[in-house]
Amino acid sequence: DHAVVTRIRPDGDEAVSYRRRPGAALQVHGRSALPPMSDAPRPGREPWDRAERRAIAASSAGSLFAVTRGGHGELHILDAADAGATMRTVRLPTALNEGGHLAWLTRGEGDAHGHDLVGR
Repeated sequence: DHAVVTRIRPDGDEAVSYRRRPGAALQVHGRSALPPMSDAPRPGREPWDRAERRAIAASSAGSLFAVTRGGHGELHILDAADAGATMRTVRLPTALNEGGHLAWLTRGEGDAHGHDLVGR
């Protein structure tokens, strides 16, 4: 019942969570400020030219989601159900250039070896 998107903007990046209740339209549930990327897309250039990005993945079993900070080697974990929740940051040994790639796998999903069968 949750969906999350990220917005990369010159005045500050954010994750926006949406919630849909039965019989109702999709509504903004919360916004979380994200740390800026030093090489984010800039006005006047194509957004994919020499720019970092973010990747996002969500848990199918709950309201947690993860978003990368491209070029900085950081993964931020947030809770879409709790708009005021504190963001947790995991530092990774790679820069996650161009945002990296994410898939959130839960034990028991995929094949017997834990491979993602969706083909993201």
